[in-house]
Amino acid sequence: MSVINNSNGWVSVHRTLTSSSLWLSEKFTRGQAWVDMILLTNHSAGYIRVRGIRVPLARGQLGWSQKTLAERWGWSRDKVKRFLNELESDGMISQQNSKLTSILTIVNYDHYQNNQHQTGNRPTSNQHQTDTNNKVNKENKVNNENGEFTPPSLETIISFFLENVSSKVEAEKFTNHYTGNGWMMGSSKMQNWKSAAKNWIICSPSFNQTKATSHETNKNRSQKSANRTEEPKLTRTEQAKQNLLASVAAMDDRLL
Repeated sequence: MSVINNSNGWVSVHRTLTSSSLWLSEKFTRGQAWVDMILLTNHSAGYIRVRGIRVPLARGQLGWSQKTLAERWGWSRDKVKRFLNELESDGMISQQNSKLTSILTIVNYDHYQNNQHQTGNRPTSNQHQTDTNNKVNKENKVNNENGEFTPPSLETIISFFLENVSSKVEAEKFTNHYTGNGWMMGSSKMQNWKSAAKNWIICSPSFNQTKATSHETNKNRSQKSANRTEEPKLTRTEQAKQNLLASVAAMDDRLL
């Protein structure tokens, strides 16, 4: 009986794993976080938009902030920072930080993702991987070349919700809802998911609760200010007069 050496070669993993509920159900391990980074990395040159600013990305790079990775992995930001610094120290990644986001580069990315590694033994897998990579690299576009809507990945939606002061939970609700109805808006196919996401955020209970709390706080402040305005301060002369009248009234009461 021959022994299989699993330390050589590699296995093709579909990128939809990154949005799987099984993949995201618990806090990530360090190994899972490393694999997640490879799966999220750009397969070809492209770009992302952060606060409306276009940020170019080369093959082998991913533009995820430490805050977003912490939310995704279920870690603290300090743990993410330590992990990335350790990977950089080990020569596995390089980091480029800016005010907009962090650009992480996977060193020797071709070692983990190279179409030439896929031989003719399974040509359908090669075509499948190519189609998957092309889809992921177009995830920030609303429509593909045929004018058809391309649904964004879960991580893209989560990042958008967090940037708009919402939560990962609301992002998952949004994704589950529109995945379930085929990304339809009424009787028509969705055209702009970001617009639908903003409406979802505005209508979400957490957003309305925050807005209502803020409104109530401002209302209370205004009421207190109005009360202070309705009670003008007395001058010293007027106050002395009131004190004298009160003393006289007290003496009258005692005489009675």
